[in-house]
Amino acid sequence: MKKTEIAARVFAELSSLALKDIEAGPLVVPLADLCGLMLVPWFCDGSIQWALRLTSPGAKLKKTALQKTGAASVTISESGAMLIGIPGDGIRPYLSSTFLPLCAALPGVARPGTTLEFGAANLGVVKLDEGTFQADAVSRHGNQHYLGTLDNAGNWSIARSSLPLSAATLERALHCGRMAARGGPWKVEDASEAFQVLMRWMENRQANINPMAVKHFIKFKGSALEDTGLGQDYLCGLALGFFRHRLAGSCFAWNPPDPVYANPPDLNLPPGQLSREEVARAVIG
Repeated sequence: MKKTEIAARVFAELSSLALKDIEAGPLVVPLADLCGLMLVPWFCDGSIQWALRLTSPGAKLKKTALQKTGAASVTISESGAMLIGIPGDGIRPYLSSTFLPLCAALPGVARPGTTLEFGAANLGVVKLDEGTFQADAVSRHGNQHYLGTLDNAGNWSIARSSLPLSAATLERALHCGRMAARGGPWKVEDASEAFQVLMRWMENRQANINPMAVKHFIKFKGSALEDTGLGQDYLCGLALGFFRHRLAGSCFAWNPPDPVYANPPDLNLPPGQLSREEVARAVIG
């Protein structure tokens, strides 16, 4: 699969999912919040690919209007819509190298009245530098489609989704991604929630984090978790921890963590190595 095919393949995969009105919507957010929403499907499935589609009324968008941004690939459809595809490698999203600069560049391309669609889908493969490989798992939990229009104030009015969402639930999900996109603050209700968030983070293989790195770089102060040096891309996993704790029982779904990874039958830890639970308790203090 070529990178230039990703966006078309994602929207073709999503074409069977009916879009539904956002209950009590639309949800109106700054266009920059698209970056946070792009993490939400990844919270549900680590092997997704991402796609955007911009349709400007009465105008054919030009590929040259958007400069090359990270791993993103731009094509123009026959109807004049701009398609932007971003590969997934099954590990971490390209937050700092692609998502953030891409979302920062979009206001220069999309004028008021433009329809912006965001979609993500598991296509059964992941893209690495070495080539295309079969995804670790194939699920439809990350297959999600959102549609809205841009207004004169630079906001995106998200009116429809493939999931049966209320504006309040969508905002809760978006907020988890927004924390990663903005680099925090990682506010929690109390120490109990902090513990649950840390456990959800460390037990998931796609978060790709060594528990001892969490112990070294994450601090719990007052009512927030603080990063002292992990870096923004790794913190996508912390956002996943918030999402899977706070959105449990909602219409969002995900496969349970690999039981062997989440709960190794024989930890056989080397000297000085702590279990995940010990790490979480050490961070909280």
